[in-house]
Amino acid sequence: MSAARAQTTAGLIEGVDRDGVTQFLGIPFAAPVLGERRFRRPSPGTRWTGVRRADAASSSPPQLPPPLAVFAAEQAPNNEDCLQLNVYTPGADASRRPVMVWFYGGGFTIGSASAYDASSLSARGDVVVVTVNYRLGALGFSYLEHVDERFEGSANVGILDQVASLKWVRDNIAGFGGDPGCVTIFGESAGGHSVGCLLTSPEARDLFHRCILQSSAGWGLRTTEWAAEITAKLMAEVNVTTVEQLQGADVDVILAAQALLPLQLPGADSNRTGPRSLGVGATPFAPTLDGVVLHGAVIDQVAAGSAAKVPVLICHTRDELQVFAAMGVLPQLGDENELGAMMALSLPDPKAGVEAYRTADPQGSLSDWLVSFLTDQNIHMPDFRLAEVRIRHDPRVWMARFSWHSPGENSKFGACHGIEIPFLFGRPGQTAGLLEGHDPPIELVHTLQDAWIAFARSGNPNCAGLPEWPRYEEVQRAVMNFDAECEVLHDPDGVVRTIWDDVVL
Repeated sequence: MSAARAQTTAGLIEGVDRDGVTQFLGIPFAAPVLGERRFRRPSPGTRWTGVRRADAASSSPPQLPPPLAVFAAEQAPNNEDCLQLNVYTPGADASRRPVMVWFYGGGFTIGSASAYDASSLSARGDVVVVTVNYRLGALGFSYLEHVDERFEGSANVGILDQVASLKWVRDNIAGFGGDPGCVTIFGESAGGHSVGCLLTSPEARDLFHRCILQSSAGWGLRTTEWAAEITAKLMAEVNVTTVEQLQGADVDVILAAQALLPLQLPGADSNRTGPRSLGVGATPFAPTLDGVVLHGAVIDQVAAGSAAKVPVLICHTRDELQVFAAMGVLPQLGDENELGAMMALSLPDPKAGVEAYRTADPQGSLSDWLVSFLTDQNIHMPDFRLAEVRIRHDPRVWMARFSWHSPGENSKFGACHGIEIPFLFGRPGQTAGLLEGHDPPIELVHTLQDAWIAFARSGNPNCAGLPEWPRYEEVQRAVMNFDAECEVLHDPDGVVRTIWDDVVL
């Protein structure tokens, strides 16, 4: 392995040539968020002298172990001094390659940029890929300005970390062979929701030019009322009464207190008048409608014309919530009355809902229908609704669905939440057992990568290996289905879609 150097606004760094690309790992993009900087907006980092080594990722945001083993991943050690990013480039030269900036998922409580090796994606597409750390959990999403007005924006400092990383990309990526005028942001689950927040936040205006939202497009936001309740519970568990005391608390004490908080407070309703979802098992710490960083839910802001000139690609998997059923997290239903009772929390006519899901999957079980219903509530229908409001301002919207799944015994996971990520990063063997040793078709890996790369390059995902991919519109409702044989589906959820027409998403 040989060394390579690049100049940044903070100083000279030295990366390493590995796996066909040059990797610059663990680059600080903001000052350490320690001590009095905890819970505050990120601030510019300081310059260094000499050459800084950037050949290994050194930190992950402080976090608890994942609640489900299937979501575990190898990553750098936890360290509160975590505002770092990784750059994968075919060459730190004068080229102007498209830039793709990845924000990881994990329910805003787990995840790390170090878990995503973007070498394959970078090399295949001749693109520069950046993976970014951002603060998680209580450290990234504690609403504190109602306790101390000096902490305005604290409820969304995790999002502000992402904004800071994009400013770093704007100011530095040309030195890594990237084009600061051609930046695509993309992410999955909480990372996809982050992309939606960035699409609609004035803080991120003009910092990117295309966006890809995977498995999260329509998630809602916490209200400040809900966030304030969570803050009160956190401070009580840590046994502090002021923000300064919370700043001085040991990070492990904060994480231990975070673990004791409810996933969703009884009666909490996010900012919705209907079943707008924050995702399965809504985390107590997530982006918040604070009127400072975020001024409205993604769907609402897009409907109002936010960032209307940014091409959008929306993707989800076919069986998003099947992984939660397979892991025994979802409730067990005894009969259709219980299924209807669950649907009644969201649908105006639960009997029609049960019948629609039975019609869509006549051989399915109660569990199958529940998974489909929850997948629609949390992912599919908000995705379609987001696409529908977006095309009223800009027709450059494409929809995708990832449907390939293992033919082995672990087919019980189906094409579940997150299964497309190893394909996208060219590491299909790293699926935490979801595929159980069954090698996926390498052609699908290449096709998925090529589509994302084409979109990053031109704002249009059409590429070799796919049939013609029409833009999404409300007549044909074209969705590209990524499977062993890729094909365009028209209104794939049409049987059940209409029962959601009058539901606020």
